[in-house]
Amino acid sequence: MTVAVVKLATLRELIDAKSVRTVSIVGGKGGWAVSVRVGQAERVLAGKDGAPRRFARLDTAARQLLDLGLVSFEVHGAYYEQAPARSARPDRSAAMKAAHSYGVWLKREVEETQAGVARGDMPVLSDLPFRIAYEVTRTRVRVLRIKHTLQMRPERLTFRLAMVPADRAMWLD
Repeated sequence: MTVAVVKLATLRELIDAKSVRTVSIVGGKGGWAVSVRVGQAERVLAGKDGAPRRFARLDTAARQLLDLGLVSFEVHGAYYEQAPARSARPDRSAAMKAAHSYGVWLKREVEETQAGVARGDMPVLSDLPFRIAYEVTRTRVRVLRIKHTLQMRPERLTFRLAMVPADRAMWLD
């Protein structure tokens, strides 16, 4: 049996249009659902995935309705059954512990480096050597492209040589 659902944004529009007749919070197995009567149709509030939304706690469902501006609603708890406790996820637990230990290690390393720089024990490096190496590599790649073009299409010789800056022409031999 499929249940007619209404998304939160649509419910807001229906409330603004004063089309909502009654609103109920209905208890069921594992939580609470919000039921809305619009005209003769009854719909259930949907979650982001489009399935009926289950609230684990009654006060969360009530807070949702109050945030929508609905201050009067019914609560039907006859069929409410508390959800079973969530099972532990040891895989997530281990992942979270590993992430935390990495974060602690990284923070300690950063603090030690900052303290070393402040004391003068660790030099602050410039990015100049990297920039020089990058430009040298970039120039070599350009030269290789020019040589390849000259081998493949010798008629473009004069055009390609004109594109090479004078200070980099020495790479062509």
